[in-house]
Amino acid sequence: MAEAVVSMVIEGLTGTLVEEVKFFSGVRDQIEHAQTELLLMQGFLKDADAKQGDSEVVRIWVRTTRDAGYDLEDVIESFALKVTLKRGGSVKLVLKRFACILNEVINRHKIGSEIKSITAKLSDLRSKLQGYNIKQITGTQYEGASSFEKQKEQRQTYPHVIERDVVGLEKDVEILATQLVKEENYPQVVSIWGIGGSGKTTLAKQVYNHNEVVKRHFDYFAWVCVSQQCQGKEVLEDILIKLTRGTKKEEIEEISKMKKDQIAEKLCILQKEKKCLVVLDDIWTHDGWNSLKPGFPIGEETKSRILLTTRKKDVAEIAGGNGFIHESRALDDKESWELFKKIAISGRDQTNSKIDAEKEELGKEMLKHCADSKIDAEKEELGKEMLKHCAGLPLAITVLAGLLARKVTVEEWKTVNKNVHAYIRRGTNLDQEYKGDQEYAGALRVLALSYDELPYRLKLCFLYLGHFAEDYEIPVKRLAQLWIAEGFISSASQRHGSAEVLEDVAYTCLSELVQRCMVQVGTLGSTKKIKTCHLHDLMRDLCLVKAEEEDFLHVVNFTSTITKTATIPKGRRLAVHVETEFVDKFAPTRNDHLRSLLFFVDPEYGFSNWKKKFLRSVVCNFKLLRVLKFEGIRRKVELPSTIGNLIHLRFLSLRGSKVRRLPSSLGNLVCLQTLDLRLLVGRVVKVPNVIWKMKELRHLYLPVWNGGRLKLAALGNLQSLVNIAGADCDLNHLAELTNLRKLFVSGGVENMEAKLKSTGITFNHLRYLSVLCPAEGIPMNMVLSCPHIYKLQLRGRMRDGSLEGLQYYQNLTKMSLCDTNLQLESLKILEKIPNLRMLWLGSFALSIVSSEVVVSEEGYPNLEFLSLDGLWGLKSWSIEKGGMPSLCRLSVLWCALRAVPEGLQHVTTLKELTIRRMSREFCRRIGEGGEDFYKIQHVPSVIITDIR
Repeated sequence: MAEAVVSMVIEGLTGTLVEEVKFFSGVRDQIEHAQTELLLMQGFLKDADAKQGDSEVVRIWVRTTRDAGYDLEDVIESFALKVTLKRGGSVKLVLKRFACILNEVINRHKIGSEIKSITAKLSDLRSKLQGYNIKQITGTQYEGASSFEKQKEQRQTYPHVIERDVVGLEKDVEILATQLVKEENYPQVVSIWGIGGSGKTTLAKQVYNHNEVVKRHFDYFAWVCVSQQCQGKEVLEDILIKLTRGTKKEEIEEISKMKKDQIAEKLCILQKEKKCLVVLDDIWTHDGWNSLKPGFPIGEETKSRILLTTRKKDVAEIAGGNGFIHESRALDDKESWELFKKIAISGRDQTNSKIDAEKEELGKEMLKHCADSKIDAEKEELGKEMLKHCAGLPLAITVLAGLLARKVTVEEWKTVNKNVHAYIRRGTNLDQEYKGDQEYAGALRVLALSYDELPYRLKLCFLYLGHFAEDYEIPVKRLAQLWIAEGFISSASQRHGSAEVLEDVAYTCLSELVQRCMVQVGTLGSTKKIKTCHLHDLMRDLCLVKAEEEDFLHVVNFTSTITKTATIPKGRRLAVHVETEFVDKFAPTRNDHLRSLLFFVDPEYGFSNWKKKFLRSVVCNFKLLRVLKFEGIRRKVELPSTIGNLIHLRFLSLRGSKVRRLPSSLGNLVCLQTLDLRLLVGRVVKVPNVIWKMKELRHLYLPVWNGGRLKLAALGNLQSLVNIAGADCDLNHLAELTNLRKLFVSGGVENMEAKLKSTGITFNHLRYLSVLCPAEGIPMNMVLSCPHIYKLQLRGRMRDGSLEGLQYYQNLTKMSLCDTNLQLESLKILEKIPNLRMLWLGSFALSIVSSEVVVSEEGYPNLEFLSLDGLWGLKSWSIEKGGMPSLCRLSVLWCALRAVPEGLQHVTTLKELTIRRMSREFCRRIGEGGEDFYKIQHVPSVIITDIR
């Protein structure tokens, strides 16, 4: 982690703000000296980070280096921001005035001394490197006995060692075996990918040893654990020896004397002439595959196949169109219990010696007469309760069950249950009774390999996920904003010459964590991008363990059991999870290093006894905050005028909190990138006209009811502008914001409509437009001024009652309409939008005249999801044959429909039909034997709830 911190600090020292401060005589030299010292040390830190697990001394050295990097960042950034604010935001202009420079002499001397002191510490740390046997690493690959390499060595796999306790793999084995022996349209590479401990190697062994299909089909076999060997030549040698069945010393020596290209050529010839099956188990990187690729006849005519296992999806996709990918899956509740019983109850853990079949039969017969031959009800209840913490991960189940197999009494099981997370993580008794027993090494030991292999930036991004509670669905857009605010995603993250914005880079980082099975996908958006994500329970445990080891993050679960003396621990980041009403006893204590403070409040406790001046104590005690998330506080709290002192803030969110006044000192927060003021108030909250000072602002969310005209032209980085009223902004200024992608307009559109008519302004950069004007109505010229939008949300009557023009919007994929009072002609336009995939029609979206709706035979060609919600004027609806040919999901909620749409039986793509709060008569018609049953009998999933 020291590598990550130092790299971030180096980037910060090359930022615009610091470059301006360097113009101060003396300070420039000190900063550049510190920067040089960090650059010299950077090459050693990867090796040092890797060796932490082997040496307490190295661990202390790494921690000291990391803290020195943090201190340097704090000192320089604080000085730079204070100077910028004092000089009105432009250091370069002020430097022309010599008199002003003289006023900074004392500050310069102080900052210079502090930087010099930290630089001396860094120099001293670097001088001790040789004594710690820490080497300089210049490339991505390196030699060294790191914990990561040692653990991979311990994971050598052997195909003849078959796990006895295997559950739930029968179908997966048959699928993979069938793919391997296909003669036509065959995949040359069959890949199994998934999270560590999900049973990839176990599944591969079952396929490899499949007697009826695989063993009979292939002539030659080779199994190699790629993570055990890092050199391509060594792996190819191993494969050739196994395929040629070379066992004699002379044969092995002959192969070892061959050059890599000779081995590769011989391997290719053999695989083209014979039916060979090669298993590459636990392959980690593209580089690893590329070093082996010359030994395989990829893309050539051959009956040989490759079966590989990996934790990374991009590695699983190496064969492209000539491959088959299978994702390992979690066990369901029934399968989890079956595996657990096999090990924990039957005593068939891996430490038992093998029992011959006759003795096993005799033993089972005798057990029938024993009083304790069956698991008692209490143990079963405990076992199933503990299994919930395994989340279907075979490794975790095996670890837990193997430990409990040695526990005889119910009391011993209860003891394990009290600390079940710790037992699963460590896989041993907490009293170290079985310390060193590799058979029961904890689940985190395996999962940690994935973490150790992450690039430093992804380590930072992964550890940040520890802020969020277990099973919490993390919004990806908000996560990207937090990562950027923390400095994890910066301009240096972007590809050379790329025009990608930071949010796109952040999404790429998340995608890579998903590909590496570190993060799981929650929901997808209309464009198939990840909308929410979450951590597997055990992966979250790993995240928190590593975050604590690295002093990266502290999590406080504030419950009613915490006393009034509860304080915030020291550290750089803090997540506070509030699950109690006694928040008034929670007193923030001074912390000069805290950079992130995120509150997560259970909705039930939003009205807790928060002190009115709680935020004032936060502002006073945490001067260096970059991130402050204070959401969901429904008790009135005061936003103090001293909020402007938090000049380091990049992210400030008060969403859903009851803050009634916004001070003008917000204008001091010149580093803000995200400002979320969607407050919980039922009246107008005036936003002071100081937003224009926040030149770095990327996402601005205003109160639903806000007053005051805002200057926005200076916000060139702005991407999201939410809840702006048409009367409160200058339309020309909005058009100048060329980075603006998301615009939510609420009311005041008369001014905008007139301006658009007279000027012809268009918003070519907008991708998402939302207009909420229930009272005034929505002008169509405003919608048509955004020709490239892919998402459109309208709430309010269409003034001319028509959607004319939208049929030409090629990018439009997602629409939500409510209170629009559309006529039948508009529906005909709606169904012609070429790439529309998702459509929500809410209450009063259709006029009473549109009670009889017919979808034409060419209507909605790409629509995949349709929701009809609260359409009380809709009586009848039918689909001509050929209409809605791509519809997969249909939701009907609280509508006046008398019957299921005629023609729905022809929509063969429909997979899910949800009926909610519909009349009893309507629901009766779609039941088996009902008049409309024939229309929906082809739908695999029909869900009916809340019958009226």
